Amino acid sequence: MMENKVTLSLEQLTQDAVSNKSDFIRVNKDVYAVIRPNEILYVHEEELDNFKEYLIALSTHPQKERNILSVTFVPTLDCNLGCIYCYSRGGEQRDMMPPSMASKFLEKLYDPKKHSGIHLRFAGGGEPFLNFECIKEATRTAKRLTDVASLHCITNGTFNWDHLSWILKENLHMRVSYDGISQKIQRPYRDGRDSSEIIRGNIQELTNNGIETVVQSTITSLNVSQMKEMASEFYDLGVRTIKMEPVYITDNSRGNQKLNVSPSDFVSNFLDMIKYIREKNLDIQVDSAFFSRPTLGNYCSLSTGNLILTPSGDISGCVEITNNCDCHSEDVFYGRFEEDSREIKFNDSKKKSFRNFHFSNYKNCPSCNLKLICRGGCPLRRVWNQEDHSCEITKRLIPQLLRLFYEDPSYTKIFIKK
Repeated sequence: MMENKVTLSLEQLTQDAVSNKSDFIRVNKDVYAVIRPNEILYVHEEELDNFKEYLIALSTHPQKERNILSVTFVPTLDCNLGCIYCYSRGGEQRDMMPPSMASKFLEKLYDPKKHSGIHLRFAGGGEPFLNFECIKEATRTAKRLTDVASLHCITNGTFNWDHLSWILKENLHMRVSYDGISQKIQRPYRDGRDSSEIIRGNIQELTNNGIETVVQSTITSLNVSQMKEMASEFYDLGVRTIKMEPVYITDNSRGNQKLNVSPSDFVSNFLDMIKYIREKNLDIQVDSAFFSRPTLGNYCSLSTGNLILTPSGDISGCVEITNNCDCHSEDVFYGRFEEDSREIKFNDSKKKSFRNFHFSNYKNCPSCNLKLICRGGCPLRRVWNQEDHSCEITKRLIPQLLRLFYEDPSYTKIFIKK
């Protein structure tokens, strides 16, 4: 894990960010770009001094504290697919969370005097719908505790008609992992059968019924050249938000390093996909952390309080490490729930150490002019010592995207929700 360092205040970070023009990215010889939440601003070089004062004034306003209880359940480590790159080797262990554990965990955490609602997320591990009873019980409990309950599920898309009927009834937000035309190679059933047909049908049902659906695809060396075709297929299925992410093979993963995609190949094909979306005028957005989150904040919620309950009762800070046999589980697990006693024990010092996952504490980030965009990248990549790969992608991709946005502002709607 990261060594202990002092985390700067928001005001200090803002002041540092704008000093020496360090957060400005040159677009051409006369123009710089800077990104704020959901907004890209361009300034001419002679206007930079005034712009710095403007940025400070906007960025130092106190943020309203969130009061929604956000909990992620990993209902099972079991999986019916045999994805060749699975980050958790889903299905090799088949632990199931007792439905009663999910219910008691919510009852213990939720405080009507403190929380105005509950946001539930179901994720893997494995495939959540293989433990459907746990999902239903957690949902029933949340709705019993509060009238304000939102539901989100990350699934491999192989759910059946009973699951689908429930999804439509409860109006879940769905994120489906689907690799399109490369699905049969990269994400087959465990027995080797092609899983494409059932997933395509389920995605179509979701979008036909107005369910907010994001399709997330993992880009490997095998499918990097197919990104345009994948985007086109997803659009035809009614999907309006897609997410394309390069694979990262770790010691926990199924698969080998040959699946890793080179930064240059990923960036080149990603840009081709964006240009294709623009040229075809497809009403589709690319979900990207680069342009959708506060620029001065952390990369993700690991630093600020992820609550992820695993089937064994461990509390993890990252959804990619949910098995106590995983490498680095001792670094990312920071609590435990004992169902019988209903006692939650947190390791406060470990939880506090997660705050160090901020770009201000990384060796090379404070001097980088892209730090407010990538925010230091995924903390887990740093745990795995893989940050250089994502850093190279960022440095190759972002300046080119900013140039596209400046030359044709219509590109921004692909990334930024109004």
